[in-house]
Amino acid sequence: MIDSLFSTVIRAWETYGVKDVLIIYSDRMKSEGKKAVSALEELSRSLGLGVRVVGEVVTQHPAPLGSGREPVAAELRRELDKLARDGEVIVSPTPGSRRLAMQLGLVTGGLAARLATSAIEGAKPQGVPRAGRLRLIHVDFCFGPWNGLYYPLVPRSCNPLIEIDLGQGTTPPGRVAERLKTYWKRILEDDRFPVARRLPPLRRRVAALAYWLNRVTDCSVALLEGGEAVTGEWSLGFVMRINEREYSAEVDNVCDPLKWGEGVTEFARLVERLGEELQGDGGQLVRFSGLERPSGDEVSGRLILDTSLVYNGVHNLVYSREVSAILPQCLIAEVTRAYAENMKQRAPLYRKLTSLLAYAALMELLEAGSVVAPSPLGACDNAIPEMSPVILSVARPATADKGAYQYWRSHPATQRLTEPVLVGRGVEVRGPGAASYAVLQAIVVAIMASELARSDREDGLEVRLFLKNRDSGETVSLDPLREYSHWSRVASF
Repeated sequence: MIDSLFSTVIRAWETYGVKDVLIIYSDRMKSEGKKAVSALEELSRSLGLGVRVVGEVVTQHPAPLGSGREPVAAELRRELDKLARDGEVIVSPTPGSRRLAMQLGLVTGGLAARLATSAIEGAKPQGVPRAGRLRLIHVDFCFGPWNGLYYPLVPRSCNPLIEIDLGQGTTPPGRVAERLKTYWKRILEDDRFPVARRLPPLRRRVAALAYWLNRVTDCSVALLEGGEAVTGEWSLGFVMRINEREYSAEVDNVCDPLKWGEGVTEFARLVERLGEELQGDGGQLVRFSGLERPSGDEVSGRLILDTSLVYNGVHNLVYSREVSAILPQCLIAEVTRAYAENMKQRAPLYRKLTSLLAYAALMELLEAGSVVAPSPLGACDNAIPEMSPVILSVARPATADKGAYQYWRSHPATQRLTEPVLVGRGVEVRGPGAASYAVLQAIVVAIMASELARSDREDGLEVRLFLKNRDSGETVSLDPLREYSHWSRVASF
């Protein structure tokens, strides 16, 4: 609820210049509503939005049968009538309450019709000026791995603002003004987003890239009479030069949610080449980035994770809430041991990169609320079958290692209590939420490889990231190893 509320308010503020926010919630959601008001007030202060936030409770109990009206509708109508006296009102139902959203939609439609009629007839409804205008908007959300983040830490194309025609005519959301680009840049440099301070380093880097996209581009989405219209033509390009060979990948238009999915194949190919050039498993880096989703319905629900899954991107499924993870202590020991050993010695770059990524993913899993369970501290292949029978009876052990899978299937403990899950290569993601997150995370993986190469004084790996406006030809580059370091130092791990 809080994430969608924040995204809705910030998108509306960015698009229309909102000055006051009234959060209407039912008596059943009174506690959550108060928390939302308090959280939004804190956000407004920390960002300097200058938005006044007020909460309003409405009853959600229906009136007796035959009365012809529900109290909630009357209260909502009275509140909107009062707001409309001051000019423009923007209404946005949220997913928090389907019933309240439905009532709000009905009341909004009725008031809009009265305003439209008054404009035509040159009159005005009682208490509503002729200049009164009502907009009904919906800010969509891609969810998937973006769960828990809010705009502008999510690409604008994953939070499209849709204005619905209420009979007064729509004014499509305009392109983001230059002052807002400057404003967002200042906020990033000041590190003022409360949620950003709590993010683990890998997710923080992905959010920083999304932030950069929103600051540079001027995308908007509107629902017009002829259907959805996307404005803004910005391509995202990434170039990697390694061992005197150059590879590139592109998202044709970051303003169009569907184009992210089309760019997945190119970025998967680039990341796979990265792994191969480092004499490692490129497919593992593809899976870690989230560009592929493991196949099979069994890769869901409550799973006891094997160490191999941390190296293969299981954190993406946890963020998408497809998997509820149990982390045996053997996994934490294996990941941290490999990280410590490989980072303090001159190990091959691929081994350094994968141990760093696994350690980062472990921090992601812990931050996402994964449960740590007791287990022996040896290799997880042997330790997981020796876990408590209570845990093995309520969760399935999962691995990407065929040998471990076969061993568990024949082991007396796991054979009797549960059925193991073997996670294999899957299919490329296509949905806007999963695809956009995976593309940006793949860029982060390549940047981290470049950082490690530089720290080892290896000059054979360089990366370049840029946005290009197809209308004007303007190109905006980002130096990932300098400008980007504010949110993303390897040392912060």
